[in-house]
Amino acid sequence: MNSPLQRMPQIRFRGLIIYFIITMTLLYISYSNLLFSKKDRKSSDITIVSNKIEAPPFNHSSNTTSSHVQNPADQKRPNLVEPPPRRYLRYDTHLKHIAFGIASSSNLWEIRKEYIKTWWRPKETRGVVWLDKKVVAKKGERLPEIRVSEDTSQFKYLNKVGSRSALRITRVVSETLKLGMKDIRWFVMGDDDTIFVVENLVRVLSKYDHTQYYYIGSASESHIQNILFSYSMAYGGGGFAISYPLAKELSKMQDKCIHRYPALYGSDDRIQACMAELGVPLTRELGFHQYDVVGDILGLLGAHPVTPLVSLHHLDVVNPIYPGMKRAKALAHMLEAANEDSASLMQQSICYDSKRYWSITVSWGYAVQILRGVMSPRELEMPSRTFFSWHKRADYTAYAFNTRPVERHPCQRPFVFYMYKTKTEPETNQTVGLYYRHRTRSRYCRWKMASPEELDFVVVIKQRDEDRWLKAPRRDCCRAFPKIKNNTMILYVGNCKDGEISEFQPNKHSYSMAYGGGGFAISYPLAKELSKMQDKCIHRYPALYGSDDRIQACMAELGVPLTRELGFHQYDVVGDILGLLGAHPVTPLVSLHHLDVVNPIYPGMKRAKALAHMLEAANEDSASLMQQSICYDSKRYWSITVSWGYAVQILRGVMSPRELEMPSRTFFSWHKRADYTAYAFNTRPVERHPCQRPFVFYMYKTKTEPETNQTVGLYYRHRTRSRYCRWKMASPEELDFVVVIKQRDEDRWLKAPRRDCCRAFPKIKNNTMILYVGNCKDGEISEFQPNKLL
Repeated sequence: MNSPLQRMPQIRFRGLIIYFIITMTLLYISYSNLLFSKKDRKSSDITIVSNKIEAPPFNHSSNTTSSHVQNPADQKRPNLVEPPPRRYLRYDTHLKHIAFGIASSSNLWEIRKEYIKTWWRPKETRGVVWLDKKVVAKKGERLPEIRVSEDTSQFKYLNKVGSRSALRITRVVSETLKLGMKDIRWFVMGDDDTIFVVENLVRVLSKYDHTQYYYIGSASESHIQNILFSYSMAYGGGGFAISYPLAKELSKMQDKCIHRYPALYGSDDRIQACMAELGVPLTRELGFHQYDVVGDILGLLGAHPVTPLVSLHHLDVVNPIYPGMKRAKALAHMLEAANEDSASLMQQSICYDSKRYWSITVSWGYAVQILRGVMSPRELEMPSRTFFSWHKRADYTAYAFNTRPVERHPCQRPFVFYMYKTKTEPETNQTVGLYYRHRTRSRYCRWKMASPEELDFVVVIKQRDEDRWLKAPRRDCCRAFPKIKNNTMILYVGNCKDGEISEFQPNKHSYSMAYGGGGFAISYPLAKELSKMQDKCIHRYPALYGSDDRIQACMAELGVPLTRELGFHQYDVVGDILGLLGAHPVTPLVSLHHLDVVNPIYPGMKRAKALAHMLEAANEDSASLMQQSICYDSKRYWSITVSWGYAVQILRGVMSPRELEMPSRTFFSWHKRADYTAYAFNTRPVERHPCQRPFVFYMYKTKTEPETNQTVGLYYRHRTRSRYCRWKMASPEELDFVVVIKQRDEDRWLKAPRRDCCRAFPKIKNNTMILYVGNCKDGEISEFQPNKLL
């Protein structure tokens, strides 16, 4: 069998013929207006907020301990680069612009309505509760309007373990849209046991342009749940937001979409399946919490990520968040703190009492935890496993984030102080919170050191900062007052001063770490701050493995979380990464790594040459490199996926967009195991049936047509041996080439993320198929016929 390199002279000869065909095709297309039309760019109604005000420094005594401030002499360095003024792009979204669609059922209504009462604000919040049948509504209750969902008996439901109510709940957003509420920008869906912190919801949605297609939410905390359902899905219990234009587009196709997925379990995976057809990915916001866990969620709430708390869910199956209170009352108690400073609710601060050798972590508005001894910020910012997974297993690999074990030694167990009351001092713009010690029985500790059990209360004085989420995310700093009076400790929490870190005296890698092989970026001011403390920081972590986890440990001391960008690729895998590159997430490709241990990305080429070949395509349209498009040849019943600048894959039969956007497991994990649970994203198995294996066409050449602002790419078929297929249908093996004509769009990443649409030209000439790729037209989706599903 000839390799692609041996066939190059034939390819060049045939390439001349193909380019002649392409040129004639382009002329025909340009006159018949079949190509993508450019849409007028509409100016967005936005507000640019320039905030140059620094939060006032603490004016308390300098005799506080534990948060280290660098020597001012170390800070006298020339400013090599003048930092530009901070400018923040925000959209003037308010609570009145949000319509809530709340899914409920008549049999649980009397219980669940108490949760809704805790956060609903009559005459401020807008929305509807959707029930399966009428219930008796009492006058004067602080509840939304109640409506009965439309009939869904026309839809099939084939899932054996789920409930048909999923069909009704799937249509909550569309039915809320039909009500015709005025001046709505966002539709937010949640369950009747979802608790929203509405101020933080507004803060999060204000980051996004409501005139674009946005699908915003978060996956589950459970790795297994995400594998069973999807990492690309916004879980409905945690709530999710859909922009108004996307809700309109969804409503046009949703009923047909629901018909195509009768076997799915719930409403949220049906929504995600429709989003996959629309080409709209999930925009992740970690403040939406599904909480697929059971037990005590102190560990989760005590180490909340550095992002606004937007929602809580599954509060019927976890312990009350404040011990000794009923669940609804405990939630109302939490929201009392939110009324004082919603931006800081559950935000973690870390400090140390160097005199007593205590580690202190504050989850503002919720709890203070004090531990004997010193634990690093890198460990304290990980949730302790006070909870179990949804499947009630004590398995540390069950979560989609790092955790640490609960301390079993009687001297290492934390003393927990829960919030009793918080009030605001208007004169100083500070909140003062009183936290009481939760008393539990524990074994005697024999350590000869000060014990937090001498404390009855902790007072937390906090500097309010309404603009904290207009800046780069950073943990607040915390300082412990050295003197304890009347069995009460005083802590100060607020913006970190210049040079201030959570430093301690020292005694597996991380989801919160930027892996060095994939590359990472650090802003200039952060690099300056890191350089001041890094050598001391390195001394504190002699047992860590590599450079990147040491960097993350120093970032944990600085209180700076990782900002995730999915285009940086560590690629801790081995084998053929066709599956990964062929289903790249909807984000720019920034980096690749570990290319010595994976196969060359273009077969038959040496690794360096293959990478240079890929970058030739990047020179033509770097914004679109590896971006996936999905379409179908309805005449031949083929499923087609284009990874622009890399490969086209064609499969016999029809596979849904929801499956095609998952990487196929052409690779193995770093530990060379064929384990589908080994990855932090969803995958699909490699097709073993000879009729279901894809035909792969790799990029041979791409060039740009300046007159039309289009790229024209030629992709050749990679020939491999395979068993004979007996299916009586057209086979892609009749093809030698695929031509991909793509409309360039340099501004694609200035808009909401969305997959390009793809259209297959129906006629095949000279063993060549022609595909068009570009921005989706209004109403265009990747639609397929379910009766021909694989």
